[in-house]
Order: sequence, then C-alpha cells, then structure tokens
Amino acid sequence: MSVNQCLSLGPDTAAMNCNLTFPLKNTPGLCAGCTILATLSGEALKRTQGYLQCISCGTRYRGLQVDGGLVCAVCAKIEGIAPLPSSAAQLEEQRRIDKMGNINLQKLKARQAATGAIVPSSTPATILPKKVTIAVDAYIGGGTGKAKAQSAIGTLPLEFELDDSMFGMIIPHFLQSINPTWELRQENPLEIDDVQIRFLHNTGLQCDFDWTLRDFVQANNNNVFAKECPATFKAAAKKIGVFPAFIYLELHVQSDLYQKRTHEPIQLSGPGKRKFTGNDDRKSKRTQLSNVARPAPMVSSFRPPAEYTAPASRTQVALSKLAFTVADDGTVEFDELSSEDVASPTYIHDEKLGKGTMKIVFKVDTPSATYVAKRFYRASADASSGVSVEKNRDLLLDEMVLLGQTGYFLQNFYERGKEFDVDLDNSLMVSEAWLATETITEEGNACPAAGIEEDDYDTARTSGITWLLEPFRGGPVKKHCGTLLRNTMFSPGRLAATINAFIHFTYLYSQKSMVLSMKVKIGGKEKNIIFDPMTHTPNGATGPGDHGKDGIEDFVQNHKCNQKCMALGLESLAEEESDGE
Repeated sequence: MSVNQCLSLGPDTAAMNCNLTFPLKNTPGLCAGCTILATLSGEALKRTQGYLQCISCGTRYRGLQVDGGLVCAVCAKIEGIAPLPSSAAQLEEQRRIDKMGNINLQKLKARQAATGAIVPSSTPATILPKKVTIAVDAYIGGGTGKAKAQSAIGTLPLEFELDDSMFGMIIPHFLQSINPTWELRQENPLEIDDVQIRFLHNTGLQCDFDWTLRDFVQANNNNVFAKECPATFKAAAKKIGVFPAFIYLELHVQSDLYQKRTHEPIQLSGPGKRKFTGNDDRKSKRTQLSNVARPAPMVSSFRPPAEYTAPASRTQVALSKLAFTVADDGTVEFDELSSEDVASPTYIHDEKLGKGTMKIVFKVDTPSATYVAKRFYRASADASSGVSVEKNRDLLLDEMVLLGQTGYFLQNFYERGKEFDVDLDNSLMVSEAWLATETITEEGNACPAAGIEEDDYDTARTSGITWLLEPFRGGPVKKHCGTLLRNTMFSPGRLAATINAFIHFTYLYSQKSMVLSMKVKIGGKEKNIIFDPMTHTPNGATGPGDHGKDGIEDFVQNHKCNQKCMALGLESLAEEESDGE
C-alpha cells in the first residue's frame, strides 16, 4: 500500500476515500481533501465538494485555479514551481491592479473629502513582504444594529503566503479556530457565507471571493485604516511592521444572514445568564426521588491535580477479560479473550482514584496501557447498603450491556443524520470497556482495592471478583447531563444540541421504552467519550439510577425540541404529553 494513495484505514473513514494518488502525500490514510470532507456535512459539505483539488497533495479550497496548474501555493513552493506568465498576461495583471488601485483611491478621496482629511495626490508603490501576519477579532453584527464584540472569541496572529487564497484558505482557517468557542453557545458552526471582513472600527475594504492575499494587499494599499489595529495588537504590529507586513481584520458575523441560514437566534448572553426554555407554562409533575442528587452543571470545572503522582502501593493481580459485541438487532454478546489478549503483569492501585455515589474507581497499570477499574460498593442511595460479590458482577454486566446498547443507538442516530443531511456534532463515541475477573487462589487474598469482607471470600474464590475496565483518560473532566438530563436540555451549543437530539432519538427508536442519561468526557486528543450510562424504563429494572415511569415522564414533560430534533424528523413530545393529559 502506497502512502501516496488516498485510502481508508478504518471503519470511521469507510467510503470516504477518493483512491487517487498524490505525489506529495506522505502519510497513510485519507488525502488532505478527503480529510476536510470527512469533517463536514450539510451545505458546507456540498459547497466544499465543488472546490477544485490540488493534484500534488489533494487539498481542496475555493481559490485553486485551473490556469495555475491545479497546484496549491504550498505544493508549488515545495516543487519549486515558479509562475511564468506571458507578457500579455503580465500587462493584463498590471492593468487590473492599476484599475483596482484607481477605484480604491477615488473612494478614499470621496470619503476623506467629506471629513476634510488630506488626500494623497498619488498612489504610492507597495513593497510586498514575503509573508504577511494576520490577526483577527470576531464581532456580531448584521442589520442596522451596532456590532458587539465577542470577547471570548479571538485568534492568535498567524503568518500566510501572498499566494494564499483569502476565502479559500485564510478566512476558513480563522473560522476553524473560532468555531469551537462559537459552538459552545450555538447549535450550528459558522460558515463563510455568514461573515464579512472589515478593518478596524468596522471600516469597509475590498476583497473578492477569488482573490489571493496579494490581490487583497494591492487593492487596499491606500486605505488609511489598513495600518490601524487595537491596543491588544500594537506590540505585535510594532515588532512585525505596519501594513502589509501586519494586517488586523475584524470578522463580523452577520446575525441576519446566520439566522436566515440556520433558523437559530444568536445567544448573546453568557452561559450563566441562560433563561429557562422548557415548557414553563405547565406545572412539572416530577416528584422528588429519594436517590436523585441535585443536577450537575452543564459543564463542570472539575480538574484533576496538575501533577498526579501514582500511589506507591499497588497489588499484582491475575485478570481474565470479557469483551462485548453488538449484533445488528442491538443485542449484546460477550466473548472471553484469550490469555494472549490480557497484558501481564497487571497491577491495581490500593488507593482509590475516585468515588461516586455508587461506584469506586482504581487505577490499573499494565505493560501496554493504563486503565481504570470500577466496581459497585453501593446499589442504592441507602448509605448502609453494601454490595456482594455476585451483586457487583450483575450490576457491572448490566452496565456493559447498556454501553453496547448506547453504541447501537448512537450508530443509528448518526446514520439518520446522514440520511436527513443534518449537521450533527459527530465527535461522540461510546467508551471502550471490558469486564474483567480477578482470580483468587485457594490460599490467596483479594487485592486491597476489592474491599472483600471475610464472609465473602468463599464466593470470591469460586467466581472471582468482577471489575469494569475502561481506558484511563487524564486531563480535564467535564460533565454533560444532570441525573434527569435537565441541564443538557436547556444548555446552548452544538454538542449539547446533538446530545439532546440523541436522547430524543433513543427514546423513539426504543419504542418509547427507554430514556438515556449519561456522562461525557470532553475534548483532548480523543473524541467526546460517553460513559456511565443509565436509563429510565417503564419497569425501573435496569439498575441504579433507573427511576422508572417517573424518569420517563419527567423527560417527556421537560424536553424541548431543538433544530436538530426537527431536522431529523423526530416526533414532537409535546403532542405526546397533550395526548396523555
């Protein structure tokens, strides 16, 4: 297999490859163009599919020209391709530059004459640098209202080549940097059609969609605001130099265009100022459940210690592992792994890594990877209730089944999103997990982490001690969803909207027999990982956290469909509640 060929390397990118060969592609997997397409959906995908593709590396962008040999600026530089235009072409290019300069100068004269400013008598020649540094701040504007600064959205100054396309490379790059912050409040990402670029103080400029950075600099050389920047970038501008070496741009989100495209209002207030958007005209029938804690915030600020030192005390254990597979009908089956699939030696730390309402977590070290091992120490909110060896195994088996079912629902949810061409946050995935059994010899003892009571040893030696293993993921931990999902339902942002629609979809796909609740670990190098799932079912028998009909009723009462629910064609739950009254 050649690294130059665009090929899919796994199920996540199946059928996304173009199978073309690119001379400057030097990593296995998808080409640069197919990698871009794999992250898009909806209108953004359709538009980008229409862009031309570089024949050297495979990238796609709007500004790629046929008369440039279908080679992007980066590849042209690597290959040493120098443009050799004819004399006629050079003359035509100079005429175009002169024409744009004259038009710009006439506009500048009219503007400055109205303000009494001094107008330069001629157009000075522009000495172009090899590279240009651009800094961007994002604003919300549109309509006739005054633009509002998005203080939470900003980008660092970045260098670009003069031949880089303004709307094919530079502006999309800044949008890619801005969208993660934007999507914390909005359901839909920003696209090029939603924004306009300006100089400082919302000053107009010239820029066509097919222009390169060189074209932009030449056309705006006489704009007096081109050399201006806010105080936050004064030091950078002084170090690098004034226009065109350093360019400051304001990226204005046109709220009217964004709302027309997405049918979504822009959230100007911060997360702490959200208004309740549920069915506040109805009195909630939810009763206070005995084992329901207060809902967690939409995004918690919990962060583990910056420098975590593993406890010195740990115990070597012998583990066998079960893996689960999910059939096409959603049923979950278990397969015992061979001894070769279980890394050895395996150590479980004696001190806990974390403790929840019903489960306790320990760190596990193996030669090849680090895991966390979970077990139940309580089966209900009753602090005096313990968990036997057999009960712990049953509860962990139920959780493994639920993890498999959650993955099954998530796969079908994303398939429906593709079928209906809905722009979903596709970063969700269910955590890997294995059911592990710690073997205890006739004379041996369980590891301290197992917490086995003396009268439980006979059972433990017969059936072993059961653990749920998951990959260890350090770094920040953020939570989505309270116990009854209330916070996710009323939180802004693309990820929260996708989770809300996923829970709605699961309820309908399960024939209204299951309401899903789960936690999500956010970000890092991995995707957003779903773990610790719980459900509410009619009989309330799926394990701890299943509040039965009360949990389902609470969801039906308080769920408010967002745009993704409607775009997926999901049945409104408001109608269901009306029918039940």
